[in-house]
Amino acid sequence: MKSSDPLVSIIIPVYNGSNYLKEAIDSALGQTYPNIEVLVINDGSSDNGKTEQVAKIYGNKIRYLLKKNGGVATALNYGIEKMKGEWFAWLSHDDIYEPYKISELVKYIDNHPDAKILYTDYQLVNEKGAHLHDVSVKPKKTNNMQLRLIDSYPLNGCAMLIKKECFDKVGNFDESLRTTQDYDLWFRLSKHYNYDYVPISSIRSRLHSEQGSHTYAGADEADNLYLKIIKQILLSEIKKEYGNKSISRLLHVVRVYKGRGYAHSSIEAIKKAKLISDKISIDWIYTRIYCSIPVSVSRRIILLRQKLEKYVFGFTGKIKKLLKKMNKITQYLRNTYKYFWVISATYTFISVIKGYFKFSPFELITKLDWYLKNYNNYQILKNNTAFKSKAKYFYPCLDDKTTDTPIEPIYFYQNSWAASKLFELKPKKHVDVGSSASAIGIISQYVPTTMVDIRPLEVRLNNLTFIKGSILKLPFKDNSLETISSICVVEHIGLGRYGDKLDGFGSEKAIKELCRVVKRKGYIIISVPVDVGNRVYFNAHRAFARNYILELFSGFTIVEEKYIYGYDMQNNYDASLGFGTGLYLFKKK
Repeated sequence: MKSSDPLVSIIIPVYNGSNYLKEAIDSALGQTYPNIEVLVINDGSSDNGKTEQVAKIYGNKIRYLLKKNGGVATALNYGIEKMKGEWFAWLSHDDIYEPYKISELVKYIDNHPDAKILYTDYQLVNEKGAHLHDVSVKPKKTNNMQLRLIDSYPLNGCAMLIKKECFDKVGNFDESLRTTQDYDLWFRLSKHYNYDYVPISSIRSRLHSEQGSHTYAGADEADNLYLKIIKQILLSEIKKEYGNKSISRLLHVVRVYKGRGYAHSSIEAIKKAKLISDKISIDWIYTRIYCSIPVSVSRRIILLRQKLEKYVFGFTGKIKKLLKKMNKITQYLRNTYKYFWVISATYTFISVIKGYFKFSPFELITKLDWYLKNYNNYQILKNNTAFKSKAKYFYPCLDDKTTDTPIEPIYFYQNSWAASKLFELKPKKHVDVGSSASAIGIISQYVPTTMVDIRPLEVRLNNLTFIKGSILKLPFKDNSLETISSICVVEHIGLGRYGDKLDGFGSEKAIKELCRVVKRKGYIIISVPVDVGNRVYFNAHRAFARNYILELFSGFTIVEEKYIYGYDMQNNYDASLGFGTGLYLFKKK
C-alpha cells in the first residue's frame, strides 16, 4: 500500500438481511485495494438476531454498529458520521462488489485529481445471484447529470465513489425519504459537482421482491421527488442541452413517468413540454393517448410485470435450451444433402408468408412523424387561401416517397408487348381471356375487345364487352376467332388459387380450349412462366419448359417469342437464367 492511497470507507446498511449479508461483506473484504474499512450498520433488525449473528462472525475485520430502526437513509448517514475514510462507498446488503471496484476507481482518481464523484456500469442478478443483464450508464444524449436524472437515468449508488467533503456542502441523505433518498442526493450533488464516468462494471445488483422501491409507497415518493426536480430545472438548460430534440426528450420522460404511475411529475413534464411547443406530432399524439390510461391501471401493470419477471427469466432459459437443440437439428439437415429440400422449401414458404405480415409499427411511427412535420410546415406557409387545410381532411400517403418509380417488370413488359402485337395485327375484333383489365381497357380503345373472366368486371367502357365465363369452356364456336390473348392466366388453372377446381391438367385443358376457338391463320397471344423444367409452385402457378410449350401448341407456328428475366426482356430463351416469363405469338396452321 502506498502512503498516498486514500482510505475508502465501505458502508453496508442492513435491515433483516441475514440471507444476503454474508455475500456483501465477503465482496467488500475481498477488494484488491488494501486501504479500506468496512462498516456494517444494523438498522434495528427485528429478525431475532440473525443479521447480527452474520455480522459478528467477522470480528474486528469490520466495524459493526447497531442503531434504532429509521430507514436506509438514517443508516447511511450514521455510517457517514462514523466513517474515517476520505471517500464514501455504499454497498447494499443484498449486492456484491467486484473485487477490483475500489482499486480501479482509486486508479482513476490518481489520474484525475479533481474528481469528486465517480460512477460505473453494473450488472443485474436475480435472487440466486445468476446474471440477468448488463446495465450501461455511459453518457450518450447529454453530459448534464441533472437532465440525465430526470430522463430515467439508471444510476446505481453502490456503483459510485463519493468524496466525503461533498456531504459537507450539500448535506447527507434525506431521512424523510424511505426509497428515493439516493436520487434526491444525486440531484443535489449534481448542482455543484461533475460526475465522472469510469467504463467498468463494478457491482452485481440483486433484484428481489423485498425491495422497497417496488411498492406503491415507493412510487408515490418517486413521483414527488421527480415533481420537485422537474420544477427546478430551467427550460433554458433543456433547450441548451437537447436543442431541437427538447420536445421529444420531454415527451419521452412524460411517457416513462406515466408508465411508472407517477401522476404529478408526468403532468409537470407535460407543462414544460407545452412551453417549448405543442404542435401536432406523432410524439404528442402517442403521449396523449398513453397518458389517458388511469394511474391505477398503470400501477397494476407495473405490479403484474414484476410478478411475471421471475417466470419470464425462467422461461427465457428454457427457450435458449430449445434454440440450441433446434440449431443442432438445423446443422444436421444442412450437412445432409438428401434433406436439403426441406430447408429450401421451408425457407421459400416462410419468405412468401412474410409478405402477408408487412406491418411494422416502428416504420409506421417514423412515417407518421414525417407526415405530421410536413403538415405543420405546410400550415406555416399560409400562401394559398383558395384551399382549406385542416386536420379533419388528413389523407396520409406514406409509401410514395421512393427513390425509384415502383414497377412490376413482368406486367410492364408483357402488357406492352401484347398491345404492340395487336396494333400490328389490327384485327377487326379481339377476344381476351383473364388478362389485366387495365391493359385490356387501353387495348379496347384501339381494337373492339370482348373480355372473358370468371369474375365480373364492375366498370363499363366503350368498345369493351365483358362476358362471364371460364377458360376451360369458352363461349365461342370452333375456329371462329381472329385473335385471342391470355396473358399470365393458363399457369394458374387447376391450382385453386382463384377458387377454381383442383385439376392436375388444368393448364393443358386451358391451352387446348384457346387453340379450339382460333380460326385457321388466326393468332394466339399468350404469356406463361418458364423454367428449366415443368414445375408446380403450389398454389401460385406452374412454370413450363420451352419445349413443352411448343408441344402444346403443335398445331401452330411460332411467329415471335420474348423472355423476361428480372428487369430485362430478351429475344432468346436462356435456361441458365432459370425462372422467367415467356411471351409467345402463335399462328394457327
